[in-house]
Formats: sequence, structure tokens, C-alpha cells
Amino acid sequence: MTFERFSEKFLQGLKESGLEVETLEPQKVNETLTAIRIKDKTELIQPTLYLERLHKAFESGVNMEQLVRDTAYTLTHANINIEDIPELNRDTAQQRLFCTVINKDLNTELIANVPHQDMLDLSLIARFRVFEHASILVNNDICGELKLTSEEVMQIAKENTFAEQYKCVPMSDMLKEYLLQDGMPPEFISDVMKIRQEECPMYVLTNNNGVNGATMMVSKNVLDSIYEEFGDNFYILPSSLHEVILIPESFSDDVEMYRDMVVDVNGSFLEAEDKLSDNVYHYDGITRSLTIAGQSKMEDVCAVKSPVKGR
Repeated sequence: MTFERFSEKFLQGLKESGLEVETLEPQKVNETLTAIRIKDKTELIQPTLYLERLHKAFESGVNMEQLVRDTAYTLTHANINIEDIPELNRDTAQQRLFCTVINKDLNTELIANVPHQDMLDLSLIARFRVFEHASILVNNDICGELKLTSEEVMQIAKENTFAEQYKCVPMSDMLKEYLLQDGMPPEFISDVMKIRQEECPMYVLTNNNGVNGATMMVSKNVLDSIYEEFGDNFYILPSSLHEVILIPESFSDDVEMYRDMVVDVNGSFLEAEDKLSDNVYHYDGITRSLTIAGQSKMEDVCAVKSPVKGR
């Protein structure tokens, strides 16, 4: 069933269930989606589902009646206490603004209407944390409600973000955790992981909670700390919006091999919403500059509060 036909039948099913909804196209990272939510509700935060993802579930085998029933329940039974939603003002902004890094070229329309800072083929944008796992994109209108300029919003967001803990751990350590969870003997895992790390010393860089952790790759203090730890320049492979992979320069300078790895992961394993870039980056600890590997343009990365490395 085509997306257009699915949408028509699905929305009709919601209407027949007694639910009046509206569709809209909110600004989303990397993609344009059709959102549905209850009509005439004015709350800052309310349940929002996307027709494209519902269509994907339908094509994977979920029947229409079940999708309509589950969607109606989700939209009407969300446990959101309006009194718990923070006000938008200068005071709340100081604690709740943070930034994320996205691909500039994939989001030209989005960044045209939001505070942002461009860096190579990337852009830093600001978000306002409403709940622990819920946030809203800060656009120019929200800047007005916060009584802050775009520059002030970005500065606060960067300071909050780069004051958080970051993690830089051998990829073998992360694989070890997954294998232990699958029940593989610890002694065997340790031997295998030691060999793998010696063959290709890869490290995973993210933030303390692993969400939007790729933002750490544009922090000057984070990159300088890692350079001091490695004692070497390094390449940065953007595996997703949530983490990046670091490889010391002394291991290999085969940029094309690294780029092929990134393109393959982006094309085969990542959802569109999680893609950061097809490029590979290089950090030079002597000049303290970030470049797209193989290109000459250098970029000064963000210098804010000193980071704290997580354990």
C-alpha cells in the first residue's frame, strides 16, 4: 500500500474511533516527516506520532486496526502533568539549554530558522530540555520567549553541554559488555578483545548518557584532552549522532578506507534520523584544529568550560 493511501485509511480510522487529529510537518533533523497529534491542544509538550514510521510498521506486518487502536491510546493516555512543564524564560534557559551537532547540508531549511553555529559540514543547534528524555528545538520564536539573543542561546547551550562528562573508551570494552550479556566466557572475551584492540585501536567517544554524544567531537577541550591521552593526532569517524569512533593517526592514514567504512555504516545500518556525515575528520593536536580529512580547510573548535571525563 502506498504511503498516501495508507495515510488516508489510517486517518479515517482514527476519525471513526472518535479522535480528531491534525497533521503538520515539524522541523526534524535529517528528514521531513508528517506528524499527527490531537487537534486544538495547545500544550508545549504532547504526544506526537509520525505517519511515515507508522507506515513502516504497517509494511512490516502490523495490521491497520492494531495501529489505529495503539495510536489512539498513545495520543489520549499520555501521562504528562502540565504543571511539571518548565516555563520558557531566562532562568530556566540557564539550566535546560544544551546543544547537538547535525549535518549542515542535510538540514539547510531547519537551520535557517534556528540559532546555530556552522563548523565544516556540521552545525551546532540548541535544544531546551523539558523532561529528562524530552526536549524541543530552540527556534527564533523560542529565543523571543526566553528573552535571549541567538548568540546568548548558543553560548549557554555550549557551556552546559561541554561541562558534562564525556566518555572515551576502547571499542573492545564496549563489545566486551555486549558479549558478556550474551553469556560468552569472560576469559575468552578478554583474549579476543585484546587481540582486536592491538590489531586496530578504535575508541568510542560519546557523552555520559550516550544520547547526542557526537557533539563532543567539536569541543576543543575534549579533543585536546584526548590528544594528550593518545599522544597522537587522530581521525574521527562519525558513526551516528550519538557517538563517533576515534583512531590514532599512527595506526593508519588511509582516509579512503575510513571513509568507505563510514559510508557503508550510514547506508546499511543507520536510520536517516541518526546520520551525521559521510566525511571523516582529523584532529591535529599541534595546531589544535579540526579538518575534514583530506581537505585543507581548518576549523577552530568550541572552547568552553573544561570537560570532565566519565568513568
